[in-house]
Amino acid sequence: QASQLDMANLVGMALEMQDVLRTDRVAAVAELGEPKLTMRIGVHYGKCVGCVVGSSAPRYHLFGKAIDIVQQLEQGGSKNGVVLSSSALRVCLGLD
Repeated sequence: QASQLDMANLVGMALEMQDVLRTDRVAAVAELGEPKLTMRIGVHYGKCVGCVVGSSAPRYHLFGKAIDIVQQLEQGGSKNGVVLSSSALRVCLGLD
């Protein structure tokens, strides 16, 4: 079970990743001063199952309703934004 500190660290990392994309170094490689690299981040708290899928090119994959929710959060988020689900926010605030 994730603690309030765990969730705060995760959200902090997401915000730091967005800050890195706004640095001059990243902007210097872009055309017209607009960074080509953008990131939408969705954060959710819930149960999922993870396993290795494939034999010739094995990859770790996550399955479950929580994964569907975080994908919807990410897809609906704004460019260079971080979106939290209500369950992630509750853990971050120490309400769960």
